[in-house]
Amino acid sequence: MGSHALAAKGTDQATSTAAQSSHSQRPTALTTPPELGPALGPASHLDQLQRLQHLANASPQVAQLQRLQALADSRAGQVSQLASAMPAQLNARAKWAKIKTKVEKSGEFNTAETRANTKAYAAKNPDKAEMVNSAGGAWLANQMNLKKKEERTRIGPTEAYMGAKGAANSAHAEHLEKFAAGGHSFITDWAHRKIRGVDKEWNFDGWGTDANFVGTPSAAQALVDEASKPHGYGLYYLEQSLGVADGNWVSSCEPIHYGIWRYHVRNPAALNIRMASGAESQAYSPWYDKANAFHEGEWVPKGQTLGGADEAVVDALPRDQFNAAVDNGSIEIELDNSMQVNTKREKEENLRPWKK
Repeated sequence: MGSHALAAKGTDQATSTAAQSSHSQRPTALTTPPELGPALGPASHLDQLQRLQHLANASPQVAQLQRLQALADSRAGQVSQLASAMPAQLNARAKWAKIKTKVEKSGEFNTAETRANTKAYAAKNPDKAEMVNSAGGAWLANQMNLKKKEERTRIGPTEAYMGAKGAANSAHAEHLEKFAAGGHSFITDWAHRKIRGVDKEWNFDGWGTDANFVGTPSAAQALVDEASKPHGYGLYYLEQSLGVADGNWVSSCEPIHYGIWRYHVRNPAALNIRMASGAESQAYSPWYDKANAFHEGEWVPKGQTLGGADEAVVDALPRDQFNAAVDNGSIEIELDNSMQVNTKREKEENLRPWKK
């Protein structure tokens, strides 16, 4: 999760209106006007009128109108049926197109190396043959929004396609080496207060639910340096770079004058630093791309965000364990105020180029 690592009614109505309009033009039986009734006198006159009515009804013009009316009535029903069925058909077609696109994309994550690793893992772990063990399969399972915990557990471990964590020269080991010196996460004031217990909320009893995504300290500092340089865009730049909705972090950090909390993981081994598998709950967090388009689920395999930043995960920590980790130096908390001036100025000027 890269953003947190570095942190048919109208149709029916139209059909009904058309039907009412056709019905209003339907030929009707000739009736005797009430004011002429007494003047008609003898029954012969009525018989004559009836014969005239019969001739009129049998005329080609009236017959044609009746056929047209019948056709209009039947087509109105067909149009109504098609209109009611169309949304479901279009919806099903759209869903299938989305699934097909994702299935095709999933293959991009499988390479000759990952296939070989997956095959070797399956040979050593036959009991896990039913799990999703390939890189592409893990990505696809994540993208199909398997949010229920019992479903997420079917996504196999990263070592299935990246090699064992302790294996020399494995892609797995090489990636985690980037975090040997530590990890980093940006935390908004809104979340920080709940993690620390300053603001009580039922679903916050510490840091994370089942894991916490972290990025490398060097990448995080590079973002801060860019955001805080003269004429930089402050927290807005962090949001843009990390796929956070524009203004989200700015709004959350306004109470502390646009500072942001930074959690420095100084002892990643003590917090069980590891690769993300895609089964983590935070792997489904929404994000916004540079065009401000909304996306669901940001996780991609092999330890990188969609933007190419390195990421890993550490254990979720209940509040007592989190506080203990802070006390023993495994986690250092810093309030970074270096982007305050730029954030405040940008909020007033609203000149960031990606908003145009």
